[in-house]
This record gives sequence, structure tokens and C-alpha cells, in this order.
Amino acid sequence: PAILRDVSKADTSREVLGAPTALPFGIAPTGFTRMMQTEGERAGARAAGRAGIPFSLSTMGTTAIEDVRAANPHGRNWFQLYMWKDRDKSMALVDRAAKAGFDTLLVTVDVPVAG
Repeated sequence: PAILRDVSKADTSREVLGAPTALPFGIAPTGFTRMMQTEGERAGARAAGRAGIPFSLSTMGTTAIEDVRAANPHGRNWFQLYMWKDRDKSMALVDRAAKAGFDTLLVTVDVPVAG
């Protein structure tokens, strides 16, 4: 490995899922965020926007889709979906996220039975 190199001009930006991002990762979806921080997902979305990275809103989030978008209006917002038994309700969430300007859908398949 190269050592003792000038890293003051390192470029960590990458293209992730078809769009540029300042770092090759984003803030992962977390449920019940307001139990940990009073502003919940709004705070995370604002932080992601300032850092130039994507913010992922969980289906189990505590903030409305539209409010997350308002907190990070110019940044990348992703929506993570737990598919419920009621597919119409699941698709209604996907439609809301798309209408609000979320550009990526993350589909979670780690829970065998939900909703």
C-alpha cells in the first residue's frame, strides 16, 4: 500500500444507484428513530443532505414520508419497504415516496412474515 502520500485532495465521491454521492454509502433505514432522537428521521435526513449522502427512510420510521423530503429537499432520499400482507397499503407507501421525490426503493426481504 502507498504510504506518506498527500491525501488532502482525496475524492471519496462515487456514483451509487445511478446518481452521484459524496461518499460511497448513505444513512441506513432505522425504525422508531424518534425513540433515540427527538427529531427522528428529520435530523438524519438533514445530516445526510449536509454530508451529500443518501438518507433511507424505513417503513417503520416515525416521520411522514413528505416531512422527510421537506427536511432534505435537495438531497437523495431512499424509501425502504417492508412488504405487508395488504399489498395495496404497501404500494400506497411506495406511491407516496415516489410522489414526494424519493429516487430509490429498497425492498427488505429479511422478515418472513410481516403485517
